[in-house]
Amino acid sequence: MWMAGLVLAVILLRAVRVWFSIPLYRRFWLREARRPAPQNAISLVVLGDSVAQGIGATEIRFSYVGRLMRAITELTGRPAQIINLSVSGARMQDVLEHQLPELARLRLRPDIILLEAGANDTAAYRLPRFSQTVRVLLDGLPPHTIVATVPPFGGRRNRAARRLNKIIIREVAAHGMSLAPVHEQLLKNSGIRNTSGDFFHPGNRGHGIWFEAFWQVIKPRLQADAAARPSATIKGQKP
Repeated sequence: MWMAGLVLAVILLRAVRVWFSIPLYRRFWLREARRPAPQNAISLVVLGDSVAQGIGATEIRFSYVGRLMRAITELTGRPAQIINLSVSGARMQDVLEHQLPELARLRLRPDIILLEAGANDTAAYRLPRFSQTVRVLLDGLPPHTIVATVPPFGGRRNRAARRLNKIIIREVAAHGMSLAPVHEQLLKNSGIRNTSGDFFHPGNRGHGIWFEAFWQVIKPRLQADAAARPSATIKGQKP
């Protein structure tokens, strides 16, 4: 009996740790956004929900955005300026109504824009409204935006994720944008070890899979950009 109680206590502590990270990670990204841009930095703007905030990762550096920050610098030798406008709990409509105007107020032309939302929409949605929201949101973003598919879930929410992904994939193609295959990558690497202590958000391993889904799109772009700039060098490429 005591063993079952101990296991339950450990599970609850791990979940509480995830929940307490929400305000801590939010404050971290707000501080990052206020930092002056380093010289010759590659700017990356992130729109989305709690996963974009890094929730589930034990440290920011293990989140998919934190990994992208390091990978960009390691590949290009240039610093990465991260402006993370995501908000925990955000739905696609929230990104449209709040995060997109924030991006416009920045008066910045980011080198990379990531959009990752829709997971919270799987709890309750209407397909026509979701479709319109995605269409209008992508209308307001530049064509070099990279859009993630909704991750897989169990049961009814997974059916919802597949339906929402059909809309996302269609609209991304119609807008000439790139798709980060998060859903597909997680299905190929499924397992309980991908989740964090709350059994909802990705853990460190799960964030690594999210990172790979985005990096397979971002890396070739950075390499192509460096090839077009005579003064630029990319790790692993001949000058």
